[in-house]
Amino acid sequence: MWHRTKILACLVLTSFAGPAITEIAVLDGDFNEDLLASANTGGARVIGLQVDGVDVRAELKVMLPTSWKDKPFCVRTRSSDALYNSENTYRRQSLSSDSDGVPQASSEPIEIPHIGQTEHQDSLMAIVKDGFGVRIFLSACANVTDATQSTVALWRDGTFTQNITLFVNSFGAQRLVAILTQGAVVADPIDCTPIVADVKVAYDKTCNLKLLATSGPAEVELLGFKDGKMQRPEFLLFRLP
Repeated sequence: MWHRTKILACLVLTSFAGPAITEIAVLDGDFNEDLLASANTGGARVIGLQVDGVDVRAELKVMLPTSWKDKPFCVRTRSSDALYNSENTYRRQSLSSDSDGVPQASSEPIEIPHIGQTEHQDSLMAIVKDGFGVRIFLSACANVTDATQSTVALWRDGTFTQNITLFVNSFGAQRLVAILTQGAVVADPIDCTPIVADVKVAYDKTCNLKLLATSGPAEVELLGFKDGKMQRPEFLLFRLP
């Protein structure tokens, strides 16, 4: 049985240094989430692009590129057991005494209402660290395609550093390799490892990447190997502040 939650749009305020500037995430429409009675085994290759902290009560945050000042962005979440998922479009806005609400260029994390809006707060806070994937697309949800760029999410009060994590569905690959490229520099391949969660339906591996730079565009190539054969490579494009 599906349980769909629709909650009226809200504003979440977070203050930063500067001349009375307040960053806000504005929900575009209703808050949409699903809690399923049984798992849907289908899904994308990459479920999460994020940094995880330990505060289970902390809200979700996003690191938006400075060029993405007044455009919509899509936030998708999914639990590793594939029972919980959400998809919502937001807009970033800045309010200050001298800008009349015109969005400002800033690389500070922007808080996104999620824990405070979900009807399943207790369930989400009980999920283990590897059990919740967050993917943020630089587009409204209705316009997201396989080629849409992502950006980094901060979950459970994670702090943006050079270490980020991909949550990935291996689709049965015995080995999954990730290769990060930033500009003209290609990092050494790294092996993705199994997640620490009892149920691994939506995704089953993490790829722990060390960024070569903390701004600009980046790409990850994912190579799966099954029964000694290399699967078709897949690519993830993302942009850092």
